[in-house]
Amino acid sequence: MKLADPPARSLGLLAVAGSALGVVMMLPILFQASLFRGLDQFALFATLCLYGYGIWSGVQAFNSREGWKFHARNFWFAQVPAFSTSAVTFILSCGAGAWLFLRLGEHSVGVTGSAYLGSAYQWSYMQHKSESLLGLNLFAAAIAAWLTLALVRESNAPSEEDAA
Repeated sequence: MKLADPPARSLGLLAVAGSALGVVMMLPILFQASLFRGLDQFALFATLCLYGYGIWSGVQAFNSREGWKFHARNFWFAQVPAFSTSAVTFILSCGAGAWLFLRLGEHSVGVTGSAYLGSAYQWSYMQHKSESLLGLNLFAAAIAAWLTLALVRESNAPSEEDAA
């Protein structure tokens, strides 16, 4: 299944714009990176690398280069999990996000959600929180699933050599 150019271009544009926005928003923090502890510096570096990968994979998708679906899928899969606990918090999105969270408090359990356009990055560890959140970025999951389905269909399609 070959995806049409408009979806590839749209995904590419969203990945490039969201990742570039993420890098721009991180610049003040990056200039102060030497003030952070090693684990914080590692998290900043990993996030910066993911944003860089998003820009690269977005350009590949925008130009419909061979293999773009594989890289775009990996980029969106990286944004699917979201969690916030006293031990560690990690939430990331590049371009857009729609989260569904299971909220676990001392005396309550609930479901909550949020959605927005833009880029977001939250990272913390060893901070007391009265509740924990376990979530999924449904927007990123839907894109990753769609790209995975396209890759599976491509791998199951008979090649031109088999048809001859």
